[in-house]
Amino acid sequence: MVEISNTVLVLAPVKPESVVLDSIRENAKRAFGLKNCELEFVEDKSLLGGFKLAFGSRSLDLSIAGRINQIQKKLESGNE
Repeated sequence: MVEISNTVLVLAPVKPESVVLDSIRENAKRAFGLKNCELEFVEDKSLLGGFKLAFGSRSLDLSIAGRINQIQKKLESGNE
């Protein structure tokens, strides 16, 4: 039988406190349709704040850097 990993990577500039991780776990389960999941923290100082979640080939970007990129793309597309 193939073992399926329910590990969600949490990329953030600093490791969130346990209360915040509990909230992130609930959001990850909803976002990726999981009943249960384990979180694995990965430090990424380039995010400035917020966090990214990664599960398999899917991801969810809730970082400040990601939001800045979204705004920049909207501004650039509006100038064409």
